[in-house]
Amino acid sequence: MDNWVLKRAMLTPERTAVYDGETCYTFGDVFDEAQRLGSVLSKFGAFKTQNVAMVSNNNVRGYLLAVTLLLYGKTVVWLNKRLTNDELAGQMRDAGVACCLKDDSLPEDLLGDACVNHSAMKEACATKNVGNADMPANGSVHIVGFDEVFDKANDFKLGGTGEVSDGSQKTSGTPVSVYRSSASAFTSTEPAAKNAASDNSADPVVSAPPIPREFSDDQVVSVMFTSGSTGAPKGIQQTVRNHFTSATSVALNLGTSPADEWLCAVPIFHISGYSIILRGLIFGVAVHLMDHFDAPEMERILTNEPVTWVSVVPTMLKELVPEHERRISGALGISDSAFDPVSERFGKSVASPNVLQDSPHVSDSQVSQAEKPDDFAGSDNPSVPSPSSDGLNAESSGSDSISQPTPLPANFGYSPAFKGFILGGEKSDLKLLKRCHALGMIVVRSYGMTETCSQIVGTGTGDGARKLLSSGKPYFTTSLKLADETGEILIKTDALTPGYLNRPGVFEAKKTADGWYRTGDVGHLDDDGYLYVDGRLDNMMISGGEHVFPEEVERVYAECPGIDEIAVTSEPDEKWGEVPVAYVVCKADDDKPAENSQAGATVSVTGESSADGYVAQRSSGAVDGSIRAVAAAPDGSNTNEPAVTSAPEAGCAAIAVGDSVSQGSGEETNGSARENRQKKPKQSENSRVGVDAAIVAQWREFGRDNLAHYKVPKRFYRVDSLPRTSTGKVRRFLLGKS
Repeated sequence: MDNWVLKRAMLTPERTAVYDGETCYTFGDVFDEAQRLGSVLSKFGAFKTQNVAMVSNNNVRGYLLAVTLLLYGKTVVWLNKRLTNDELAGQMRDAGVACCLKDDSLPEDLLGDACVNHSAMKEACATKNVGNADMPANGSVHIVGFDEVFDKANDFKLGGTGEVSDGSQKTSGTPVSVYRSSASAFTSTEPAAKNAASDNSADPVVSAPPIPREFSDDQVVSVMFTSGSTGAPKGIQQTVRNHFTSATSVALNLGTSPADEWLCAVPIFHISGYSIILRGLIFGVAVHLMDHFDAPEMERILTNEPVTWVSVVPTMLKELVPEHERRISGALGISDSAFDPVSERFGKSVASPNVLQDSPHVSDSQVSQAEKPDDFAGSDNPSVPSPSSDGLNAESSGSDSISQPTPLPANFGYSPAFKGFILGGEKSDLKLLKRCHALGMIVVRSYGMTETCSQIVGTGTGDGARKLLSSGKPYFTTSLKLADETGEILIKTDALTPGYLNRPGVFEAKKTADGWYRTGDVGHLDDDGYLYVDGRLDNMMISGGEHVFPEEVERVYAECPGIDEIAVTSEPDEKWGEVPVAYVVCKADDDKPAENSQAGATVSVTGESSADGYVAQRSSGAVDGSIRAVAAAPDGSNTNEPAVTSAPEAGCAAIAVGDSVSQGSGEETNGSARENRQKKPKQSENSRVGVDAAIVAQWREFGRDNLAHYKVPKRFYRVDSLPRTSTGKVRRFLLGKS
């Protein structure tokens, strides 16, 4: 098919392509800037290999360089800024890159000794002798900073016009456009147009490298590496066909309009972010970049700017909902404490037209609906179920539609342009989704993976209330079925990667004999054909012969009073083989333990166990410093009764099994798990921190009321926070999953 960047610049050059709150580029501007950047990168030697690495924050410069690599048919190897230098170096070696483009806003020591710096390039550029900058030998990599690329691009003008190549070795072809300088683009929202002939003749003139007229369907556009939690990281190859199928699927599910604007606060080095950039090019719509997620700022953007869609993960939505509640409660003229959207105990004083009409983007129809006393009456209104009504407690069996009072109008209080949230990532909290529905927040659930270039299953904008926990139906381009014996989700789609980089046979081994890809996820379909993802096969534990999915336990406990976040994993058990255990982040009001409420509980700041004979095992690899303690009684048996304790110092996480407590340092290690160290029992001189056994009893009782008894966690560990990836997924292997 035609080169996407060329095609979009030809079709709609005047439309906005990217905006970050200050800088705005049209598709025509992007194309012009990409030609100039491509010329500089070519002279730097970056194009001497097919693959070019890049590590970037969410900003316009990263967007422009990513589009530049796409324009010239190069493969961008996206690097995760949160990895260690050794991990990044290993991925670049695997991808065979010779050049890495680095965002200068990132820490100076990122990449550190992993690569050879570009001092030779800097010297060559200083003398304008950029053509003599040779690539490093022995497989090392040049790090080229964004600042230098854009500084040199501003010094250069193109020699005549860019050329379009037909893919052969010819360096000539069809002229594409006269370059228009946009040196002022970083200080103005209107890049200035200049004719190349009128530029300062003292500026060095460089020739633009040939631009491929067409893309091959099998051409690899991008490479993204897996997390490596189950082995060595694997480079996932994503082709033109993969990305185009993914974008087409989204358009068929959600629809698309030239006026659409996608807000991108998820990292562009992840598929969730990069797919938004490519959708923008393919759909011809604007991408609004946020340099990082900030709930109040996103609330402001969604309220005041013409954003239509935003992609989020559950951790982001969890911060957005209370932010929206606070603003809506203010618009309705009621206090935060009185605002309870799930039970709609708003009181009758909310029908204040003046307050609503003064709120940004609240329409007359929304004011009218909000004024209806039946919609917002208190508990004396017989049409409103009492707070004790159980009409919201349906689970994910396909009957998770909710029977509750009329919610606020759709996307109440947001900009009239706003259509909804695209929710991906790991498990979602039913309680949170109920709050979203009551607030009128349109949440589209989705299911996908890096191997499928983002989502391949999704709900529609009208499905949220009926199918709160469903991931939706397979997209038009997705074939999906469940394995007969295991319930594993099997798929076929042109969005699926052709394979892993330099891993022959590994990807093929994940397919069935008749070509179905084994996702590793287990799910079920309801009578309407909606998919529910139950968990991961590799997370599944077998306790006493029964299958237990941590994700199911977590969904249930998300409704438990006192629990803010929970992650479940397994531990060995002599009797049952393995048992579920839970890592709990308590709600703010519940994180003060009762002092000395259980004898024998001690805290050791050195990671050593107390004198009762339990053995503590400490892993300092968790990003947030959380700890794992595996306890065994002196006779080698496991304790049956759970216990919980809290961290005694800020920034530290402490946990307990039985009566044993261990504490860690809380140091950040960039996600690299270090070797576990086992300490022998030793008398601790540290002060006691009590364990509130009543809380544990409540949690256990809650589990038995809502789960089969073998699914109830055998032990509870109290932690300050859960280690997560940048997209919100819990890194279970840091919680003790071996």
